[in-house]
Amino acid sequence: MIRIRKDTTSGRFIQHAIPNLCSIKNCEKRVTGRGYCNTHYLRLVRYGDPLFRKKAANGEGGVSANGYRMITVNGKQIPEHRHIMAVHLGRALKPEEIVHHIDGNKINNTITNLSLMNRSAHVAEHPEVLAFLKLGPLAQRRTL
Repeated sequence: MIRIRKDTTSGRFIQHAIPNLCSIKNCEKRVTGRGYCNTHYLRLVRYGDPLFRKKAANGEGGVSANGYRMITVNGKQIPEHRHIMAVHLGRALKPEEIVHHIDGNKINNTITNLSLMNRSAHVAEHPEVLAFLKLGPLAQRRTL
């Protein structure tokens, strides 16, 4: 493997061979197998690709406990579907505005799958939630 490093005395860049570093670009870990570091070698064995990432990389967001994709905007974590709708409308969303996923898939955040509505219209879209609200969370205990 050929690497370029900066010479500390002269300040010039020098090209040299380092056979015991991982062959992935910008990975400075030592080789453990097939020219890869332990991390990239295990990814190669498990998934067939040394660059495969099961988790999102730092800054790419993640999924909340409720199942919504979360992203970081201006240092604050927000649901991705609300951000996409706000950008589409060209304004910030009001707290009482709900972004509804038409197909019910919380990860599908394409603008064609999102619609903006108020809370009462959103509850009407989900009759199972309406039934739960009418009965109350302790209704099953009372009927036993």
